[in-house]
Amino acid sequence: MLGTMAGMSPIRCLVLGALAVAVGGCPSPCQPGPNPTLAIGTGETSFLALDPTAPTFEIVHGPQGGYHVLVGLEATALDRSDLLGAVLKGTIDSVVMGETQPWIKLRCNGQTETEQSWNNRLIWDAQPEDLDGRTAHIEATLTDPRGKSVSASVDALLYDPTLHSR
Repeated sequence: MLGTMAGMSPIRCLVLGALAVAVGGCPSPCQPGPNPTLAIGTGETSFLALDPTAPTFEIVHGPQGGYHVLVGLEATALDRSDLLGAVLKGTIDSVVMGETQPWIKLRCNGQTETEQSWNNRLIWDAQPEDLDGRTAHIEATLTDPRGKSVSASVDALLYDPTLHSR
């Protein structure tokens, strides 16, 4: 049960508290700042961190005959007021075998106070048999509407479950 402050009713306390938040009484998470960070994960419907001991991306067979992995991104201190330019690049044995340049929208995760994007497709210019079981160096760069850029990379195993179910 809510208590009262200085004789105010619980309803009045709630209304005044909400008003204070609305006019800046509490700091809002996910604000632009001077030192952005970026981490690479995966995820189709939400950002999922990679297993740090065995980072793995599942190769997806696209409906138009191509192959991709789903890249999730988790950032801080970027301006998410508009779409961000992204570059996703996959390199195997020093050869770029996949590159995508999507426009992405970051969403604020208030629980982690990070900006997240998921279901970003890094499209490969190779067949699954040439990717499966290989270690790929995956790089991501985001540029926000202010022109602020941040990059991250991860070395991860590529895995195609359809090749292992035969």
